[in-house]
Amino acid sequence: MKSQKINQYLDNLHSGFIKSKNDYILNEIFINSNITLYELRKKTKISHQTITSSISNLMDAGLVRITGKVIIDKKHYSRFEVCTDHEDIARNQKERQAEKINQWIKNGLALDLPPIIKDLIENHLTNLKRENNQLTLEL
Repeated sequence: MKSQKINQYLDNLHSGFIKSKNDYILNEIFINSNITLYELRKKTKISHQTITSSISNLMDAGLVRITGKVIIDKKHYSRFEVCTDHEDIARNQKERQAEKINQWIKNGLALDLPPIIKDLIENHLTNLKRENNQLTLEL
């Protein structure tokens, strides 16, 4: 995501200016660090689908990350926190993009594809894992 958009989110967060549901959810996560989706739903009265969509967008932007998991009423929920450091945001964006690509590749491997295509996908996945490990080592 462009840094201008990131800066706008962060400026809105620090000023308290809320103009969208993404801003509202980001603000709630910022105020209530380690809040779960379940708690956000109860607190904001926003639908599950809207919250998950907003959190997904904010995670893509690198502004929100998962800090842990919890079980509430026999269901698993993630805990979230806001990232305001630009280096953390950039790292979160890269990790999120890699996660989405890996999931897309795994889903492709489950399809009934010709063996040569599956081999290409598996080789690409192996290379992505190597790149992720190198990124982790650099941190």
